[in-house]
Amino acid sequence: MKSSPFKIIAVFLFILLIYIYLTFEIDLSSASHLNLLLNIRLPRLILALLTGAGLSLSGAVMQTLFRNPLADSYMLGISGGALFGVMLSKMFCGGNIILSVAFSFSFALISFFLSLIISKSIKGDKRFTLVLSGLMLNILFSSLVVVMSMLIKADSKDLFYMLMGSLNIIILKKYLFFYIILAVLLLFSFILFFIKSKELDLLAFGDEIAVSSGIDAKKSFYTMMMLSVFIAGILVSFSGIIGFIGILIPNMVRMSKQKHIKLIPEALFFGSFALLLSDFIAKNALAFEMPVGVVTSIVGVPFLFIILKRSFNAES
Repeated sequence: MKSSPFKIIAVFLFILLIYIYLTFEIDLSSASHLNLLLNIRLPRLILALLTGAGLSLSGAVMQTLFRNPLADSYMLGISGGALFGVMLSKMFCGGNIILSVAFSFSFALISFFLSLIISKSIKGDKRFTLVLSGLMLNILFSSLVVVMSMLIKADSKDLFYMLMGSLNIIILKKYLFFYIILAVLLLFSFILFFIKSKELDLLAFGDEIAVSSGIDAKKSFYTMMMLSVFIAGILVSFSGIIGFIGILIPNMVRMSKQKHIKLIPEALFFGSFALLLSDFIAKNALAFEMPVGVVTSIVGVPFLFIILKRSFNAES
């Protein structure tokens, strides 16, 4: 990914994808079609770009902090905890968006610390016990979400889209303020992680090297991890659980073995690109719309196998 021609082609394809995404089967001379573009497709495009960027950014940081190529909000159980918080807010607070985000972040954080505690109690390679702990919590919280949705008699279709991820639940005019908050949060996160790119480079080699270079490794870990969890939590409250973007994209960008000062912006760009393309496929590949998480999972599972194979081969 170092080559300039590749980046130019990628930017061109990204712009082309945005154009196709917005105008596919749209007659711009039609007032109703133009209304569809501005009020449905444009907000969905913005959400896809922000969500893809956020998932990829948080995944890249988590992988560095844990020195684990499998780490992301989905594999660590953070997304499952966040969705449980969203459902809890619907059950007891009527789905108020502010409380939904607050509950989502709170339970994402609880799930994260639970996965750490469970992982530390299991003997073995911590890279894999952490992921196993996270997956167990994801299954647990997802099951609880199903039970709660049955108790409040929620629409089964809505539940399905929440569990598999969807970008069709937000209308820009209704939640404009939260779009702005999400965009500002991602911008702030990007700037912070960009500034701390050298710290991330050192943390990638281990806490001892980071400490010997004058970095408070524990403080840096929890500061950046808390921000990553918050990003994941707020994204789940908007779009449900979308898996594998946070694993797939950072690992692809890392293939060129770049430093974080280059890795972070590229992870943002390709995360947005990947989720936008996945959502376009989810909407148009079949006669009905699939959850976008179905598309990312179909692509992500084989890639996860490759990562696992490389990790085990490296160990042996």
